[in-house]
Amino acid sequence: MTALAHYLNDLQLPELRLTCRKLSRTWLPIDWVDIYHKFQFTPCELSDGKVEVNVVKVIPGSSAKGRNSRFNTVILLDNDEAESTGVRGTRAARVKVVFKLPQTLPVLHGGGGTPAWWPQEPLAYVEWYARFSRAPDPTWHLMYSVSKPPPRTDGMPQGKIIPLSQSHQSCQLIPTFPVGSQSIVPGDWTSDNVLDKANSFHLNNWGSMYAYQTVW
Repeated sequence: MTALAHYLNDLQLPELRLTCRKLSRTWLPIDWVDIYHKFQFTPCELSDGKVEVNVVKVIPGSSAKGRNSRFNTVILLDNDEAESTGVRGTRAARVKVVFKLPQTLPVLHGGGGTPAWWPQEPLAYVEWYARFSRAPDPTWHLMYSVSKPPPRTDGMPQGKIIPLSQSHQSCQLIPTFPVGSQSIVPGDWTSDNVLDKANSFHLNNWGSMYAYQTVW
């Protein structure tokens, strides 16, 4: 909720931020949000006319149901330099929560409609990866490398709430396997936990035809 309070505070008009900053960073007038466990979107259409549909899963684990967590990775629009192909102006992230704010306030908190400046579209809380390497590996696979950034001062991963419309395309990250004399893959790495265990990755530009056409 702290990240959400920060996000909403930054949306307020400048003249309101000074008077509402302390309140909005410590408290929210809502008791719940709608949570979604997957979403789909259509990335930029390429010149071949084929329509790509990306499905991103955001599923928490459940020991009662014997279900492992699944938080997919995506490429997000980061600034105005982003184009339909290439990674310039984009950044990779792991989607941890997808949600939508309620349109009315609880009676306990005064009822009525939410502030006009509250976002109407779905939002996502993501954990960032560091920015892509300046160029793909020229020797072996022509893939961009990416790593986890250092945690924040409170020990939590670097994360942020963003509009879901910043989704550029889904992506697959391949862990960087050990090389040299110590080239032993850790025995506790599995397909379910490798995104948590590994610290550096390569952006797979062979994961799909669309990735092959756009991630280079």
